[in-house]
Amino acid sequence: MAFETEHPVFRALRERLLLGHWLPGTALKPADIADELRVGISPVREALIRLTERDVVQNIDHKGFNARPIDPHQAILFCKMLSQMYLDSISDFTKAKLIDEVAASFGGEIEPIYASNEEPAKLFLKVGECYRRALLVKQHRHVADHIADVVYVYLSRAMGTRTYYSDLLVESQSISALILEGQHKAAARAIQGFFRRRVAEVMRAQARLSRMPTATNLARSHVDLSRPGGA
Repeated sequence: MAFETEHPVFRALRERLLLGHWLPGTALKPADIADELRVGISPVREALIRLTERDVVQNIDHKGFNARPIDPHQAILFCKMLSQMYLDSISDFTKAKLIDEVAASFGGEIEPIYASNEEPAKLFLKVGECYRRALLVKQHRHVADHIADVVYVYLSRAMGTRTYYSDLLVESQSISALILEGQHKAAARAIQGFFRRRVAEVMRAQARLSRMPTATNLARSHVDLSRPGGA
């Protein structure tokens, strides 16, 4: 079993990070996490090392793990990279006359996910994993998993309300419908629009934070931009 993608400890810690459970700079102590999860320290430490490789955890000078602050400029760049990966992959599948087969396989995976009753934030993580697994060409998937995690961490800290994740699910369902209906060019345009909106959200979040007092930042609170004037 590939630890970095399938191990339950890795998946548990990754989910907590991606959903904003730990704020930037929070110390991630393997012994405490192991006690909480009722597992040994070794898998926790190994999971944290793997998450460091994904740039959502840091271990500066080997002094201990903590939740890594995410640079908004990096989040913007990664949104643009993800968008281009999807566009390139859809184009490649279309040229190879595989797009209908890919769409059918995607439908078989995504429909049960949407039908589940999980809370919106956790459900959206599963939707994203399905999109990357089913709609990206193989050479893009590992990099896409890495950079998607960084984007998710930033958005969860800046925007991560239940309403926000529900809205993301609605957007993703609209894209899924286009793919399953065979409207692949429209789906590609919708994917571009999806990531452009994420870029705009990161920029608005950063602008909002820059106007706040120095002591108020992503390490202290979420900035809810899903409601005008919300914080």
